[in-house]
Amino acid sequence: MDGSRGLDFLLISVRDPNYGATGWQGTLFVFAMILVAYYFNVYASGLMARMQNLLLATHVLCWVLIVVSLWVLAPRQSAEAVFTKFENFGGFSSMRLTVMVGQLSAIYGCLSSDATAHMSGEIKDAGRYVPIAITWSYFANAIMALIVLITMLFAIPSVEDALNDESGYPLIYVVKQAPDTSGVPLHSREPV
Repeated sequence: MDGSRGLDFLLISVRDPNYGATGWQGTLFVFAMILVAYYFNVYASGLMARMQNLLLATHVLCWVLIVVSLWVLAPRQSAEAVFTKFENFGGFSSMRLTVMVGQLSAIYGCLSSDATAHMSGEIKDAGRYVPIAITWSYFANAIMALIVLITMLFAIPSVEDALNDESGYPLIYVVKQAPDTSGVPLHSREPV
């Protein structure tokens, strides 16, 4: 399983450890997502502007739920361990090379930030509003990502255990370390 489809089934298995996802369930899930996308593009395109606002509110609400629950429930590392202890799990020859390679995943998130510019033909006064939208969304998400990064650094008990967790997602490992995992599927669903 990969992507959000795998994460959906993984969240079910966190609640029910006996659950085992099968290929046909994944296929049905993909077909359902295709039908939802088709419906909104063909029949409900007028709702897209209102859906944007709802999805933005859901995005921020889920972010707040995840961050606050990790601050409150997850075990904490000391500030000294978070800010002064560096580990080389990549097997590279030096810590400097490890840090440089580790930054690639953060840079990858910025690759498609110009997608808004490609849709600017549909916006009135695009020369004014598109750069404003790109700038605000970039900086708002950068601040949110920095807060999540610091939260994860404090909440992760063992980086090695998180990387070797059977889920494949360090966030799921951290959430499972919190005392109450019954709310995992509720607040781990971040809209894509």
